[in-house]
Amino acid sequence: MYSIASSDSGHKAKDNLKYATNRVLTGFASCILKRRRIFLIYHC
Repeated sequence: MYSIASSDSGHKAKDNLKYATNRVLTGFASCILKRRRIFLIYHC
């Protein structure tokens, strides 16, 4: 899914992977929070 091409070895790739993972996790969490808010609004 992610192709990381960089001249300096593993360190930058590891940082990119950590960044991508954080982005995915925060996006997932905000999506869940939005859905929960909508769920609460619909079920009040």
